[in-house]
Amino acid sequence: MPKVNTNREKWVVKNTTRFPIIIGDLPKVPAIRTGKILNLLRYATKQEIGQSKVLVDLLRARKLTLKKSVQNVAKENVTKDKARESVTSVEKEELEATVLAYNELVELREWLDNVILGDNGGLDLGSGNLTTTGTITGGILTINGPLGSGGASFLWDDKNQIFSIETKNPSSATIQIPELAEVARSAMLQEDAVVIPIPLSAWRQTGNMEQLPAAGDGTNIGFIPGAFATNSPYLQPTVTTGATATEYARTQVVLPECYVNAQTVTFRIRMTAQNPGVPGTITIDLRAFESDGQRGISADLCDTAQQSYVEAWVDYDFVITPTDLVVGDVLDLEIKVVNQESLGFDPLYTWIGRTSLLIDIKG
Repeated sequence: MPKVNTNREKWVVKNTTRFPIIIGDLPKVPAIRTGKILNLLRYATKQEIGQSKVLVDLLRARKLTLKKSVQNVAKENVTKDKARESVTSVEKEELEATVLAYNELVELREWLDNVILGDNGGLDLGSGNLTTTGTITGGILTINGPLGSGGASFLWDDKNQIFSIETKNPSSATIQIPELAEVARSAMLQEDAVVIPIPLSAWRQTGNMEQLPAAGDGTNIGFIPGAFATNSPYLQPTVTTGATATEYARTQVVLPECYVNAQTVTFRIRMTAQNPGVPGTITIDLRAFESDGQRGISADLCDTAQQSYVEAWVDYDFVITPTDLVVGDVLDLEIKVVNQESLGFDPLYTWIGRTSLLIDIKG
């Protein structure tokens, strides 16, 4: 009579929020109600679950918890030479899920290479059920006591800083695992083109750095505070009718500690022209300089020519050459707006609603 495989694997998620959760890229998985648990393997394959970006994001945000288990795992002896091979079965999948759930701090393969077996020389597996816990000392997370190779569930208790392993097969090994919380910024994943807002109230007059006037004055763009709880602040150059106005505004921006040196820096401005006037020449331009900290500046770092803007709210991007830029650098920025109404019968308005930097960051 053939041997029946009595293993039953479960990948159970629990909703820890007050609202139902739908895992959008796992369409066969039903909505998970508040406080309820659900076995993902009833609705999706391991491969489909492993490729779910939505699930990873929910685990990172701790809106879902994931617990894996295998029931009725057969007894197995694992020597020291085979220890790593044993970890690459059920435990490998569980360790991978743990790493992904905590911001992908290290690659799974590198993480497994840091697993150190204790003095016992290997995992001597037995039977039964137990939970083992460990604490952090000197940056090392030490797991003392039994650890099984089949059906292990790896759980991190952030509140109490406790890492626990639930297993069906106890053994007598000691394992040390590097603490996931201590990671250098340089080792973190890079996020590209992250938006860093520049408040419109930060813009000042180019010549003397005083506050912008309440309306464009032929030299300086006007700052309109808006009515609180009704309108947000905006910048407005001189309103023209059959005339041309060329006006400026200036600000300084510091590259934050999360900026990746010599990587992308882009200035973005959102603006529009508004009728009833008819636009003639209407352009936006940027100049960008790096302060040297000794009253001097770099050459103009803006690598994008002036652009014409239109009668709709649109974002206009200006690339800033990042070659020599590092964390803490101060950028001195000046915008130039040309606003021309061509017919001379009705006024033409220009409004600037938002300014920002787009930079590559880590952490």
